[in-house]
Amino acid sequence: MKQLRSFILVCIALFSTSITKSQMNDDYYDQLMWGRDTDEALVTKVPEKWKDESAVYLFYYEKYKYRKQSMNNAIDEEIYFRSRIKLLDQAAVNVYSQLSMDKIRNSVWGGNANYLGIKIIKPNGNFRIISEYDFVETKSKQNGYRAQRTMKLALPNLAVGDIIDTYYVSINSYTTIPRNLDIAFNPVMKLLQKEYPILHGELIINPERKTYFNAKSINGAPLPDSVENEKWKNYVYQYRDIEKTSIDQMVFPLREYPGIIYQIIMTTKDKASRRNDFLGENGVLKSEISLDELKGQLLKLTDFENIDSYAETMSRTCYSKVKKQLKNNPSKSEILEDCFYFLRHYLYFKYTYYYNQITSMSSYIPDYNFIMAFSNILDRFKIQHEIGLATDRRYGIDLGEKNDAILSSQLVPFIRIIEDSTIITYPSTNSVYGENTSMIEGTNALILDKKTATLKYPTFRFDSLKISLPNDNLIIDSINITLGDLKNPEVKINENYSCKGNLRLINYNLIVPFFSTYHNESNEYLKYNTFSKADLNKIKEYEEGLGKYREEYLAERHNNVLQYLRFSQSVEDIDLDTVIVNSFGRWAKEDTLKYYLEYSYKSGINVAGNYYLVDIGKFIGRNKEFTKEELDRKVDIYNPSPVKYNWVITMDIPEGYKIESVKDFNYKVDNSEGSFNCSAKIADNKLIINARKIYKKNFSKKEKWPEVLEFLQAALDFTQKQVLLSPVN
Repeated sequence: MKQLRSFILVCIALFSTSITKSQMNDDYYDQLMWGRDTDEALVTKVPEKWKDESAVYLFYYEKYKYRKQSMNNAIDEEIYFRSRIKLLDQAAVNVYSQLSMDKIRNSVWGGNANYLGIKIIKPNGNFRIISEYDFVETKSKQNGYRAQRTMKLALPNLAVGDIIDTYYVSINSYTTIPRNLDIAFNPVMKLLQKEYPILHGELIINPERKTYFNAKSINGAPLPDSVENEKWKNYVYQYRDIEKTSIDQMVFPLREYPGIIYQIIMTTKDKASRRNDFLGENGVLKSEISLDELKGQLLKLTDFENIDSYAETMSRTCYSKVKKQLKNNPSKSEILEDCFYFLRHYLYFKYTYYYNQITSMSSYIPDYNFIMAFSNILDRFKIQHEIGLATDRRYGIDLGEKNDAILSSQLVPFIRIIEDSTIITYPSTNSVYGENTSMIEGTNALILDKKTATLKYPTFRFDSLKISLPNDNLIIDSINITLGDLKNPEVKINENYSCKGNLRLINYNLIVPFFSTYHNESNEYLKYNTFSKADLNKIKEYEEGLGKYREEYLAERHNNVLQYLRFSQSVEDIDLDTVIVNSFGRWAKEDTLKYYLEYSYKSGINVAGNYYLVDIGKFIGRNKEFTKEELDRKVDIYNPSPVKYNWVITMDIPEGYKIESVKDFNYKVDNSEGSFNCSAKIADNKLIINARKIYKKNFSKKEKWPEVLEFLQAALDFTQKQVLLSPVN
C-alpha cells in the first residue's frame, strides 16, 4: 500500500508539472524574453568604429539557471539566450538568409521543453515574428544509421540594415533522489568574443543558494556582480565593446581571449568531500584553487581504500587476469602494455573478453579514479612510478604557486613510470601505450613522489613534461598519379597514407568505423585461445550484431572521405573508388595507422592543344591560408604537437611527352619554428617530388609569427605549383 501511494504522488507531481509547463506557451516566452527590455537591449545604432564590420551584436544575453523542483525529486537546468544582431553588408545577409537548426522539442513530459522566437526588425521599426512553426522539418542520416531531424527556413526579404532579434529557451530536468543527491552539471567554458563585435553583453548564472559554484574570469573578462534574495543568488557579468575574434587558427582561444569558466555541482556535504572536484563552501562562489588543494588531490589519488567501487573492481580484475596470463617472469614493459590494453578494453567495449573474462557491459570511470586504479595495479606489480597533475594546454596556464585553473576538468591526472618516463593518462578507444599526450606536453606539472605519500611530509615538486619530436608525430603520404589521354583528360590517383603519434586519432575519426575497431580488438584477444565455445559464440553473436550496420557505416565513411578529399584538394568532381585500412595502429607493436585510397577526377588537368597542364601542388592538400587580420597576429601561437609531414608524389609521364624542367620544385625554407623543403627529379619516365613540412614546436610567442609565416607561406606556394607536359617532337 505504501508503494502504491508513493507511485500515485509521483504521477500527480509529474502531471502538475506538465500542466504548468503547457501554460507557459510561446506567448509567455515572447513576453518573458522580448517584453522586459532594458535600455541596452533596445539600441539600434552601431558605433562608428564598427561601421565597416559585416554585422554587430547590439545585445547578447545569456542566463543559466539551476534549481530543484519543489514538487518533484528533480533538478532543472534552464538556459535563456537572446541576441540582437544588425546586418551591415550583403555577406551577413547571405549568412542569415538560410537558417538551420536541430528540431525544437516542445514536449512538456518530464519537464523538458524548448522554445524559439525570431523577430526581423526593419530600419523603419516594422517587424515580423517567425516561430518554429514557420520552419520546414527535414530528416537526414548521421553516423550511418541514426536519423537526425532538422529544421530549415529561408528568409528571402532580409536586407542590409535589418536587425534579427532571436531568443531560445531550453528547460531540461534530471531525476534525482534527495538523500543521494550528487549531480555535476557539465563544465562551461564560455568565450565572450564572437564572430562579430558585441556592443553590450550580459551573462547571468543563477544557482540555488545551496550549491557548489566554481567560477573564474579569464584573460580580462569582467568579475561578477551578485544580486541575491533568500533562495537565489544571481551572478551577473556585464561587458561592453567586445571586438570580434580575429584569429581562429593556431590558437587555443581559452588561453588568449576573455571568457568565463564555471561549473555547478549539487551534492550532499558528505559526498562533496569524496568528489574529485575542488569544491569550496556550499553557496559561496569559489574562484581560486590553492597549491595545498592541488597537493591534497594528488594525495587523494593514493588513497586506494576510498576508491570508487567500479574502479576498484577494474583494478582487482586487471591485476589478477594479467598476472595469471603473463608467466615466466615477464618484463616490466610486458606488464605495463598488457595492463594498459586490458584497461582500455574494459573502459570502452561492450563485452570484455580478455583472458576468458566476459563482462556484460563496460563502465564509465572518471579519469581521477582511473589513475588511482592503475597506480594500485602498478603497486601490486612493484613497478615504481609517480603521480602528477598537469593543466590541459587548451584550458589553462601551467601550475605553480598560483594558477588559473578552477575546475578539475581543466587538469589532467597522470602516471609517470620512473624507469623510462613514460606517461599514462586516461586512454581513448584507440590509444597506444607509450605514446605522447599532446594536451599536457611541455606543461609545468605538480608531481608527487609516491613513495613518500604515507609520510607526514610527502615530497612534491614541479617538473616540465617532455615535448614530443616531429618524428614522433609523422605523417607519410605517398601519392601515385596517372593521366588520361588528351581525348579523355583525367587524373587517377592511388594514395598510401600512414600516420602515427598525436595526429593519428584525428585520422581515426575519418577513416575507421567502430565495428572495424571492435573486430581488431577481438582478433587480438582471440589469439590467446582461452575461450570456451559458449564465450566464442557470444563474441560471434555480438560481432554479427554490429555487422548489420556494416553497410551503413561504410557508406557514411565513403561519404566522409569523399567530402574530405573535395575540401582538401579544392575539387568537386572526385569519384572515390576504394578505401582500405591496412593497419589500425592500435598497439605498441604496430602503432601506425595506414590506409589506401583510389580516386579520380577531371578538373585537375588542363589541356591546351597538345599540352598538359597539371595542378601538381594541390596533391599535398590544403595548407594554411591567413586573412589580412590574421597576418597581424596579436596572440601567441599554439599547435597540438610538433609534427612532420612527408609527401612523395609520383606522376607517370605519358608516352610521347616530356617535362622541360623541375627547378621550380627545388627550394627550402628552414628556421627555428619550422621548415618546408621540396625536391624533384625525373627518373624512369616519372616525375618524383618529395615535399616535407615540419612544425618544430607546439608553442611559440607571438613575436615568432614572421618565422612561422615564412615556412607556411612556402608550403602554400607549393600548392599553387603546376607542371607543363609538352610533346617530345
